Amino acid sequence: MKHLLLLQALILLLILNSCKENIDKKEENETLIQEKPITRKLENSACKASFDTIGNSQAPVELIGLYENIVNTNDHTYGYSLKLWKLEEQILGFFNVYESSLEPDRSGVITSGSLATNDSLYIEAWTKESKGFKDWQQSDVHVFSFSGKLNDNKLTGTLSTLNCSNNTVEYVQQLELSYSEMWPLESYANIEDWKENYSNDLDMAN
Repeated sequence: MKHLLLLQALILLLILNSCKENIDKKEENETLIQEKPITRKLENSACKASFDTIGNSQAPVELIGLYENIVNTNDHTYGYSLKLWKLEEQILGFFNVYESSLEPDRSGVITSGSLATNDSLYIEAWTKESKGFKDWQQSDVHVFSFSGKLNDNKLTGTLSTLNCSNNTVEYVQQLELSYSEMWPLESYANIEDWKENYSNDLDMAN
């Protein structure tokens, strides 16, 4: 009987010791993982957007509106403008950046976007320098991402800029754009009519 009890005690000690060794090894491995630097190569699909897929539905293209926040001085123009349409669940449009000139310094096409039932809006716009600039075709691609809300005739949210040449986010800022009627916009019967009317703007993607 005593031998049986001793044997059971010995087996229990071996089990406990084995569990402790496993725990110690796990903690050691976790420490090594935490201390090891993590590097990732970013692969942003927006930098390689396909513009042929913009608007495949034959439904009407419904105007949402023009939203902007532009400041004019005697010599310069600064700010942003955003033209928005809705094609079923897809958001279409164009994004312009003003950094000094009366004409946009950087322009581009919305390649991805959605407007939820709670008025949450998300878009990605693929941009290059405006055609008025020399060598605009060779200019860096910048992808602007906006996430926010569309309500009370205003767009409010966060704007970030990804420079595709070095795959880095250059800046993030809070943004508010107000509804504007500066340029007349309209709805279209189908995507072909919309693309035909904005063929010059869509050429920025080529």
